[in-house]
Amino acid sequence: MYNANKWLTLSLLLLLIPKVSFGIDQPPFVCGLSNGYPPYQFKSIEGETLGIDAQLLTLIFNQADLQVTFVQDDWVNILSFLSFTKQLDCVGGMEVTKERQERFDFTSPIYFRKIAIFTLENNSSVNSLTDLMGKKLSGDMHSSIEQKLKHENLRQQIRVVHSLTKSDAMKRLISGEVDAMIAPLAVGQYLAKVNGVKIKIILTSDYLSPVAIAVKKGNTQLLNQLERSIQTLKDNNKIELIKQQWL
Repeated sequence: MYNANKWLTLSLLLLLIPKVSFGIDQPPFVCGLSNGYPPYQFKSIEGETLGIDAQLLTLIFNQADLQVTFVQDDWVNILSFLSFTKQLDCVGGMEVTKERQERFDFTSPIYFRKIAIFTLENNSSVNSLTDLMGKKLSGDMHSSIEQKLKHENLRQQIRVVHSLTKSDAMKRLISGEVDAMIAPLAVGQYLAKVNGVKIKIILTSDYLSPVAIAVKKGNTQLLNQLERSIQTLKDNNKIELIKQQWL
């Protein structure tokens, strides 16, 4: 009788213990990526998510024992989804700027990249930044170089237009619709090679731009989970190994 009561009491106590939910039991987090920003984030012809940022996100979430799925769209739409809807939990591979920090919370930088303004090599009318005055430049909203143009009082004298993707910006550059474009150096070089054109660099950023994962403002739980994962992967040099596969 004593043993029966003992096991009954133990069973009741076990029922009162809250269940622990591990990452594998959680619904996948949804992270946004651009569909035309190679080699960092893009789609294959078959629609597969590819690029440095896609690989790094998968690695970081796996390290945190969390599941992740991707939504890809034009970059402007991806930013809007994270800002104004519940469709996304995070955006990968985002350049950290002061303006964006007002809208999102960021992990520490995962890596750094050089941003550049470039044009076609055979464009003899554009050889310096001042040559772009009165001309069209395809750029990113709130990019570090666009901020540099403002600081040098050139932003109002250069017509900055925003393309849906960097692939689209390159097509506009080749067709002559724009005179130059802003992009990470690796993106410009990649797209030039894919499109069979040669480019020349007009300006590079004064410093390497930090790139991180952005989450919704106030989502400290996810931010902290990702941060711990990033630090572990940095210590193991796994992030650098993935970069070296692409660059």
